[in-house]
Amino acid sequence: ALLIGDARGPQWELARGWITLDDEYAIASESKMIAALTVYRVMQHTDLTLDSSPAEFFESWAADDALTLEHLLAFTSGFTGSDDGSCALNGGGEASWAECVDELAALDRGVPGLAFNYGSWHLVVACAMAQRALDRPLSSAAWERTGSSGRASSAASASSSASARAASGSLSAGGADAR
Repeated sequence: ALLIGDARGPQWELARGWITLDDEYAIASESKMIAALTVYRVMQHTDLTLDSSPAEFFESWAADDALTLEHLLAFTSGFTGSDDGSCALNGGGEASWAECVDELAALDRGVPGLAFNYGSWHLVVACAMAQRALDRPLSSAAWERTGSSGRASSAASASSSASARAASGSLSAGGADAR
């Protein structure tokens, strides 16, 4: 079951099988899908593309770095270490994303596209890029409804801190923002 809402209350919900919206459980890596869908949603409303580079959004990334959003979303960015308590796991909300991305830029990485690693660092960088492309908190666009024109007609989103936690895989099912 999944419920997505904001300060106005529930905006979208889905329950299937034996799990109900009242059941609480940790969704762990399932949050990676939510984070990736949020990034793809931002791509629909901005100039962010799969070929975009973190260097386009953050000075801490070298301009000649071959890393792209596509590598990040495919978990092939070259990050080889485990998520060891770095900024990627500490949550902290969107205000700390730039600091986190700067920290991740300084890590030694392998060549993008060569190896798969299922850590959460990829999505932290991808979501930070999406927020910069959007130029406002991800919560304002993550789950916008679209009208017949395909443009956003009203915002219905998860909270900013929930979006940040979703990228790091720590969004719990029992929170006010998602179940």
